[in-house]
Amino acid sequence: ADTDWYDAVTRPAFGQSHNLGIQGGGENSKYGVSFGYFNREGTLIENSFQRYSTRLNTEFAFLNDHLRIGENITVAYSENNGNEGFGDARQRYHPLIPVRDDGGNYGGTLNGILGLQTNAVNPVANQVRHKNSIDRRWRIFGNAYIEADIVSDITFKSSVAVDYTQNNI
Repeated sequence: ADTDWYDAVTRPAFGQSHNLGIQGGGENSKYGVSFGYFNREGTLIENSFQRYSTRLNTEFAFLNDHLRIGENITVAYSENNGNEGFGDARQRYHPLIPVRDDGGNYGGTLNGILGLQTNAVNPVANQVRHKNSIDRRWRIFGNAYIEADIVSDITFKSSVAVDYTQNNI
């Protein structure tokens, strides 16, 4: 068969990224808001990644700019589709095993049935069988703060932050 497993399981990958941001403010306030979309095909077949995100920053000043409060928060949703692994395992894939046998089935064996790790799987079959495996993730992170100028050259700042992730919704 003389199978080149690296060539069989990889592909050229394309991606795109789009961002829109708006900034503004007034005498005692400023804000920024942005939206983003990111989409990339994986270099492994049947693999891709998408992310949607938004970010909000605000700051308000009081007492002649001696007291400031503000926040920044980012909310992102992402989907990672497919199986991620190939790496050094390609050295275990035997070139005599074809991607598909004469019957049109994937060549090789199903590795790991009943815990038996005797033969490496067909990596093309592994990628195709996991193409609908989707890792969905919500992530919210940011902080809020208060900042005060106590006297000249001395500023007090206190902040609280959050970083929350929820997977496989």
